[in-house]
Amino acid sequence: MAKHLQVVDLGTKKGGAIGVFIKSHGLYFDEEAIKPANCLGVDYNLNHKADVVKQGYQFQQAKAEDYNWRSADYHLAFDFLEHLPDVETSKGVLREMLRHSNKGVWLRLPSFEADRTNIARLAPLGLRFSWTTWSFHPSHFCKEHVRQVLAEPAFRDKFSFKAKGNMPVKSTAHPRIVTKAAPADAANYDGKKHGPKATLTFDPPLYGQWEVLIKKKL
Repeated sequence: MAKHLQVVDLGTKKGGAIGVFIKSHGLYFDEEAIKPANCLGVDYNLNHKADVVKQGYQFQQAKAEDYNWRSADYHLAFDFLEHLPDVETSKGVLREMLRHSNKGVWLRLPSFEADRTNIARLAPLGLRFSWTTWSFHPSHFCKEHVRQVLAEPAFRDKFSFKAKGNMPVKSTAHPRIVTKAAPADAANYDGKKHGPKATLTFDPPLYGQWEVLIKKKL
């Protein structure tokens, strides 16, 4: 019989998200003992297997779109859903995470929010977050897309939703804010190459990242 899974981490790379969950899941979910042997890291890159297994976790090579889903208490996707081919694919993966989670889902999303809290405050200044144009971020998956999935009949009223802002950005001086003239895959601002950028303080700050906590109503 397959071992009961407490945590499944999609796009695990070296298993960092599992480590974060083991140390701090009690901030958002019920505090309980998480055993490394009951944690599974899923990644298409087989080169990550040794790092994951060394920490006592299970490893499975698979793309999220092709993963043979297994039931687990929690599913994680940290900085992962944006790497999928498009928003609809990301939604499909989230649906499977919800269907196969006994207790909850924890997403960590880079901010692609177009509302006044983020991108809308940068665009008039000729600025953007660097990651919003990266070629390896084809899915601009936002909190609103999570809400849309949770509003579907299969999930409506079965889960609670909470989003917490991370990576506060207090001014345009932040290195991850670049000019629109910067190359699409530029990671950080380079004044010599990307041209001058406007100086502005944000109060309240912008958030470059969101922790999205989804709990199953038991």
